[in-house]
Amino acid sequence: MIEALNVVIDRNSIIEPRRGLTQYGTSFGVSTDRAKQLIEYKDQILFHYDSKLGFDSDGQGTFLDFDGIYTETDPGIRIKSIEANGNLYFTSSEGIKKISARTSADFSTTSGFISQSGGVKSLDVTATPDYGSGGFLLPLSKVAYRVVWGITDINDNLILGTPSSRAVVENISSTDSGTVDLTFPIPSDVDNISYFYQIYRTGVFTSASLATLDQVNPGDEMYLVLEEFVTATDITNGSISVDDITPEDFRQNGALLYTNPVSGDGIEQANEPPPFAKDITEYKGYTFFGNTSTVQRFTFSLLSIQNLVSNTSFISIDDTVASRTYTFLGDFETYIADFSAMTFPGGKSDLDGKYFTITSSRDLRTYKIWFDDTGTTTEPILSGTLGIKVDIAPIPDTATDVAAEVELALLAATNDFNTVEVAGVLTIENSNNGEVTITETDNIASGFSISRNSNGIGEDTSTQKVFLPKVPGINQNGPSVAQQIDQAARSLVKVINADPSKRVTAFYLSGVNDVPGQILLEHKDVTGNEFYITADSTTTGDQFNPSFPTSGTTIKSENERRPNRVYFSKYQQPEAVPLVNYIDIGPKDEEIQRIISLRDSLFIFKEDAIYRLTGDIAPFQVSSFDSSAVLQSPDTAVVLNNLVYGFSTQGVITVSDTGVNVISRPIEDKLLSITRDGFNFRDASFAVAYETDRSYLLWTVTNENDTVATQCFRYNSFTNSWTRWDVSATSGIVNKDNDKLFIGAGDSNFIERERKSRTRTDYADRQYDISIIADNVTGTSVKISSIANVEEGDIILQQQYLTISQFNRLLNKIDLDPSMPSDYFSTQEAVVGDDFTTKMSELVIKLNIDDTSQITKGFVSGDVNTVADVITISSHGFIDKKLVYFTNDTSPGDLPGGLSVNTKYYIINSTTNTFQLSLTEGGLAIDLSSGGSNNHTISSDYNFSGSTSFSIMQSEFNDIAEKLEKSTSVFFTDYPRSTDTVDQEGIVNSIDTNNTIVTTNTAVPFIAGISTVYKSIKSKVTWSPVIFQDVSMTKHVRSGTVIFENNNFTRAVVSYSTDDSPSFDEILFGGAGIGDWGQFNWGQQNWGGLSSARPLRTLIPLQKQRCRYIIPRFEHGVAFEKYSLLGMSLTYRMISPRGYR
Repeated sequence: MIEALNVVIDRNSIIEPRRGLTQYGTSFGVSTDRAKQLIEYKDQILFHYDSKLGFDSDGQGTFLDFDGIYTETDPGIRIKSIEANGNLYFTSSEGIKKISARTSADFSTTSGFISQSGGVKSLDVTATPDYGSGGFLLPLSKVAYRVVWGITDINDNLILGTPSSRAVVENISSTDSGTVDLTFPIPSDVDNISYFYQIYRTGVFTSASLATLDQVNPGDEMYLVLEEFVTATDITNGSISVDDITPEDFRQNGALLYTNPVSGDGIEQANEPPPFAKDITEYKGYTFFGNTSTVQRFTFSLLSIQNLVSNTSFISIDDTVASRTYTFLGDFETYIADFSAMTFPGGKSDLDGKYFTITSSRDLRTYKIWFDDTGTTTEPILSGTLGIKVDIAPIPDTATDVAAEVELALLAATNDFNTVEVAGVLTIENSNNGEVTITETDNIASGFSISRNSNGIGEDTSTQKVFLPKVPGINQNGPSVAQQIDQAARSLVKVINADPSKRVTAFYLSGVNDVPGQILLEHKDVTGNEFYITADSTTTGDQFNPSFPTSGTTIKSENERRPNRVYFSKYQQPEAVPLVNYIDIGPKDEEIQRIISLRDSLFIFKEDAIYRLTGDIAPFQVSSFDSSAVLQSPDTAVVLNNLVYGFSTQGVITVSDTGVNVISRPIEDKLLSITRDGFNFRDASFAVAYETDRSYLLWTVTNENDTVATQCFRYNSFTNSWTRWDVSATSGIVNKDNDKLFIGAGDSNFIERERKSRTRTDYADRQYDISIIADNVTGTSVKISSIANVEEGDIILQQQYLTISQFNRLLNKIDLDPSMPSDYFSTQEAVVGDDFTTKMSELVIKLNIDDTSQITKGFVSGDVNTVADVITISSHGFIDKKLVYFTNDTSPGDLPGGLSVNTKYYIINSTTNTFQLSLTEGGLAIDLSSGGSNNHTISSDYNFSGSTSFSIMQSEFNDIAEKLEKSTSVFFTDYPRSTDTVDQEGIVNSIDTNNTIVTTNTAVPFIAGISTVYKSIKSKVTWSPVIFQDVSMTKHVRSGTVIFENNNFTRAVVSYSTDDSPSFDEILFGGAGIGDWGQFNWGQQNWGGLSSARPLRTLIPLQKQRCRYIIPRFEHGVAFEKYSLLGMSLTYRMISPRGYR
């Protein structure tokens, strides 16, 4: 065939019209909006347009928008999505987004319903010992912590984030045990109380002495000790503070941390959020992300603090949106313990059992220095302090000796201080910088004082001041070089994370076996800008690796833009994507266009070749698969019957585990014509896989100026046949719930749905409402409100609730009633084209005149008893079962509560002067909640509301019939009702555009009012030239016969073209028809549209009979009609071997 337009070949050699597509639901956005992508989730259609994501809120096409802004990763690249673990994950310009719903009933327009995918990354954690009441932290021991944030989504998926950096806390006391106070910030992603935090702890590791405590490493094998949900107050405060009091035996039974180096996967398998990606798919339970980039990141190390100057040295972080500065600050606290005023002898005994307190740097530990002059004195109790005993029994009674003994005891018990003693005055310096907020105390009676000589300074998150540790002098206590680096780096991380205006978040990377000072900075936004780091001076910058300059953009973040990279998640955890779970595919400068999985392979379509990934579990294997075919339009690649179909440089191909196969040879010329320069085929083209239809639907452009796809090439995988549809679209999907094709209309802000009722009504495209004008239907001539969307071959269908015959049947029945006048049919008869609103009104007027049994009464609000739900009207005359209506006599005014105008009610429980009302005959009384206002009227008159609605007319027509039966002035009690609906339809044969009049194929009993135009599908089949064995000879072709399996259509056209006469001459012929009653002459068609296979023979037009070859064509264009075309036969004879002159 040369052409197969708007048809399908789903059975070998049988051509049938395609099913129609009609607008579905309400419009969306503004008139210029188009549905750029369709997605199915929870059996409903989601659609992306402009920068919004909409959804079908009720399964009937009532479209609403999710809250938020959503744009594609790049212009022209449609959003990609997968459903995994019950959730929907889709690509966007802001990374992978997530919708979590059990059913579509959970869909919501509220803020936050669509969230960023991935777990929450924990930040820093600060751990300090607490000696208030003893606990698991034994003397001379260490323990380590990590914090993990988590949430369980609506589909019961546990989403755990990246653990915090490891925090180590030590107990330097040789006698006291304690617990641990933990403080950690709440990440900005934690914005509701559904999140929880988990605290994990290692075992307690002890040392034999203080001198060897630094060598103790508690490791990283951790167990869960605490899990709590965050509170609203916590979120407001921005941080969590908690005291870990969990005993060791409880910890040992806790859950293991998933990144444990022995029992878990290791810290390299931390659950990072998914990367930014342009494609997403699922394979073997793993979620793959293609053509990726990460959040802007920068990793550096603090090498030394030797040359950092307090309150002078700083670094700045700038992402061009804002710049933030972080300044190093540090000085130490000094105490003066003055014993010089004490009197001796006698002074020592005054000290027995007494104490004074001092606190180490940054409030880490408070010490109670207490005196024992007897050797048996009991240590005084002071909560929250570490005791250091000073044995003064054996020393001389002098202030200098006491001060010296305090110095010895202090230095022997802790490295937190440095001391100098002069003449009974002991100067105690904190061995590290940092502010102390705990006030020193003592209970020594007289002659002693403890005071501060200078105040320490250090970390202040409110002013972005970073802790600068002390560099100890020779033979001084103080942090080691490694501790200095570790403390300063951790403080920098903490201060950055606490900055409310931060541009980045910080993570401390140094682990158990790493050198200290390694820091990772990540932009706080998934797609945030590149950021730059500078320092106040070269001296400051040189303390880091890489060295920070004083200005410029040379030290900057990087987002690992890797167009050839695929990341993969953990098994069945689409939101957990470790940083090391990636594979680089082929050359890095050739982009991944699509990643598509089959049963046993994942195919990666790149700009240079097709690659294949295999394996059931990670690590996966990747190999080059085919370099001859490259996708020309990425969105044309879809999976059908475990094959990947796509539009490539070789044409339309299928890709399977066994290789690449070209299937588009029959339409190659048409595809080549649209892939030339200047055609928008790459971005406009897309494809839909229709499994149950066994079809691959390739939408693409037709002309150079097309901005959207304007035609569809359809391939049936069973019959291996191509056809073409002239349907414009921007996106498409098959909804698996109802197995129907949905497309984004290319010419309007509508979604269109396939007609698939398996009846003849499937064979029409869009439908439009029109009105039939009253008194303007004459024979086959019908005047309508507009011809804007009407063409020859369209169907005009009117669904009538109340028909002309039903109306007239009631009139005839009244005429037969001996108690009523017999002029109803003669005066009220309904005819074709009548306005039934007028006819009903006229009938009611006449009935109210003729039926004298009807009653009308007035009453006021005071006549309504709202307690008993009774209305009182003296001698009202209404009897039970009487139909009545209400009106309010004055405006404004309200009827009694519970009653409405133009609503029928039944009288119940009537007495001479009272009655009640019910909505049903003999039913429950209506609750009259108020008496209303002003005057009211109740009437049993015949009533019509004046509605133009056909369904309301039918209901009120039946009320009239019921009222007739209940009237005491009427004899008959079996007046006819109107039930169900009747479809009246006619085919548009011609159009008078000047007068908006159409002519139908037959006279149809239309009435005035709403109707629907169903658009016909213009199908066309043009066969290849028939040469009759020898193209060189001249033939005489006398007749052609079109052969059908089913010719149930009204009319069609066959035409012929020849080499001698290229134009097509048309011949109109009729089929067997659809067999509807009233649509054919009795005896000429099969009743009910039964199938007819009768071939249709035509004579060849005279000017076409002599030829070397002939081209037949078949065309059909009537809505609601289906044919099954088997082929064409031609009768000919050879007349001359001289086909050329």
